[in-house]
Amino acid sequence: MSRTLPALAVCLASLGALLPLSGPAAAAAPEWRDRVGAALVDVETAWQVSGGVLIGDGRTALVTDLIDTGRALEVHRVADPEVTVDADARVAGEDWTALWILTPKRPLAERGLTVATDPPSVGDAVWLVSKATRKDGALATSLGETRVTAVAAEQFAIDAKNLGWRSGSPVLNAAGELLGLLAFDGRVVRVDPAADRPEPEERGASVLPLVGFRLGGEAGGLLDGAFIYDVDAGVTLWDRLSIVSRFGFGLGEPAGGLQALPATDELGPGVAQSAGSLSLRLGLEARYRLYLGGGETPFYIDLAGGFQYAFAPDLSSGPTFRSGDLGCDPLAQACPLQIGAPSELGSRDAFDASFGVDLRFTGMTLGYRFLPGLGGAPAAHQITFGATFF
Repeated sequence: MSRTLPALAVCLASLGALLPLSGPAAAAAPEWRDRVGAALVDVETAWQVSGGVLIGDGRTALVTDLIDTGRALEVHRVADPEVTVDADARVAGEDWTALWILTPKRPLAERGLTVATDPPSVGDAVWLVSKATRKDGALATSLGETRVTAVAAEQFAIDAKNLGWRSGSPVLNAAGELLGLLAFDGRVVRVDPAADRPEPEERGASVLPLVGFRLGGEAGGLLDGAFIYDVDAGVTLWDRLSIVSRFGFGLGEPAGGLQALPATDELGPGVAQSAGSLSLRLGLEARYRLYLGGGETPFYIDLAGGFQYAFAPDLSSGPTFRSGDLGCDPLAQACPLQIGAPSELGSRDAFDASFGVDLRFTGMTLGYRFLPGLGGAPAAHQITFGATFF
């Protein structure tokens, strides 16, 4: 018995030493994590942002999930966002998750990621950037480890449902070599160094339709205090410059309930009850869009200038009353009156300049316009809120 206990103690001690080796160990961050963070880039148009990565010698960026609008793309490193470089582009593929190959006008880094030569296999361990944040001026890159679940010719799948990621996040093998980029639908677009890539082609200027609507109010102008409604229709060129026609109307209260009517050839002056005022407006303006930031939920400011024509007829709410005596004013005297049908009480119009700004958050628009009063009407201020697309 005395010999059995020491032997059992030795066995238990040996088993205790082996148990930590056989259990699951926490995955350590790979040594190449900082190199991945230094290669991350953002690619921006005037209304879209997508993530990507630099490869090779830092003169080529890869990105996915962009829409070709015909203009040069702007690329900047996530680690150094104040440096922005225009880039030409060519596209490998025709669907929404196509791989874009960008060539910046100058290198953005001394070194990018190396593209893996061996394709992934089902069950391979892979890494992806789950989060990249800036704190105290430094970039902190978080990596998530997962497995390849399926492989096809130009794409493969990974289990990333519990890992934070965004469109364009790079997927790497255990050696830190680039395998592909995550697309918005969760597929990984494979980067194959042996595949043929299209040569850059001449890309024409973008011409995109612009539509929108606005509700708001006007202070001053033909109808002080009017409620206004506008519809926008136009085109946007190069994702920046928009030529927009504006059509709308305003509804306002009359200055006074009773409106005087001038004398006619047969009847004297008259009076009618005003139903309020309606204005119709038509304008044309140019807008130039500036990006203010915000990443995947971007903010923009549009600088606008143009002109506007407004026409405001006054309408009566009931019959008109006219004096049967050409020299008698029914507003000041007791006159013999004749009753007539409701009629237009007169009209006003004005042609004026228009200057302003729009603050845009994704598709929502908060706008301001100033009309200086150059066309005979008082100066006016318009505040509107609505939606604008493209």
